[in-house]
Amino acid sequence: MTETELYCRADEAIGPFLEGEGFTRVQPAEWVRQATAGYDRVAVSKGPPSKARTHFAVFMSYYPNYLTATDALFDQHKEQPRGFPCGPYLTPVGATRRPKYWSYQSPEALAKSLQHVRQCLEEAGLPWLESLRDPRVFAAEVDPVAAFDAGLAHEAAGNIEEARRSYSEMMRRFLVPIQQYGEATGLKGAEKLFVFLARKLGVEAERRERLERQLNYHPDVKPLPR
Repeated sequence: MTETELYCRADEAIGPFLEGEGFTRVQPAEWVRQATAGYDRVAVSKGPPSKARTHFAVFMSYYPNYLTATDALFDQHKEQPRGFPCGPYLTPVGATRRPKYWSYQSPEALAKSLQHVRQCLEEAGLPWLESLRDPRVFAAEVDPVAAFDAGLAHEAAGNIEEARRSYSEMMRRFLVPIQQYGEATGLKGAEKLFVFLARKLGVEAERRERLERQLNYHPDVKPLPR
């Protein structure tokens, strides 16, 4: 089966269920739902290259407003869709970072897979999304590799030292290439994000002030408490 057929069948099989739960289809096999202080997203996607023609996954996450409010800091990524900060793989027990794939090798296999996907969404996936409304649960589920998202999540949950560690890791990812290749290459259009982090952590004052003057950008960022 083709990828187009996969998405078409997914729209037919699980679209009505998700729409009944308040989701809106935004493109083939992808839905969003406005939620308390944020929004939910569910998307069917073909598997990695080794499985792309035979298996698919279902990605899902919740996006609190404090996460999406900072998207403008990523100038070089503004045309790209945001990733999945939690989960993102739907499984029979909720969502995890460990991949879960369903077969679409034949129309029969796909029909069976989509029936199971609907069941997993109803019994585990949607309740998992609901649980992420609690900032403490979201912070516990957020992908630690996504250091900036993790910093925002832990700060919102009141986990200040965890937030500091995550923001500091994000700052380190800028400083290492800056030291090796120079500021223009190290920041690559993420100057506003650097300013945000420097204000949040109370570091790199001289570079931050210079960048703020160059950008005419003076954000009101509350520093982390000491």
